[in-house]
Amino acid sequence: MIPLEQPEQRPNETFVSAQAVPYLEKWVKDLVAGWLARNEGKDGTQDADWDPNDIVIFDGFVLPVLQDARGKGFKADQMIDKGYRFLMSNIAAVVTETVPEQDRAARGELIKLGYAFECAQLLERCGFTPDENVWENQGYFKHHIDALARLNALR
Repeated sequence: MIPLEQPEQRPNETFVSAQAVPYLEKWVKDLVAGWLARNEGKDGTQDADWDPNDIVIFDGFVLPVLQDARGKGFKADQMIDKGYRFLMSNIAAVVTETVPEQDRAARGELIKLGYAFECAQLLERCGFTPDENVWENQGYFKHHIDALARLNALR
């Protein structure tokens, strides 16, 4: 793929409501615990399925935002960008693994957040991909389209 110059980042004003926060928090806690359990004794360089920096990001930067947001919600730009992007790109897993089907409002909010995130990522990529480089970048486009399809399959 051809490296492209990314546009200047704008603040993300997306708001995640208090009803969604406990599910995101549980998913991140389970994710970190799973990484640590599967890789006990590994230093992150030998056959580990995680980057040691990810533990620091999620445990030290993402979880505190989610814990502080209990009962009130948070704006996306309150969270470190890598953590927020990872959360939003995994909304289908968050919904499937943590949100009961009976909580239709939380499921709906999270799915809408996922749709908005993936559409924004797709449009951003379209905006800075030169016409002559579309074919080399189809993998990026497909990634976001596939994520939208995963969200669309949720009930």
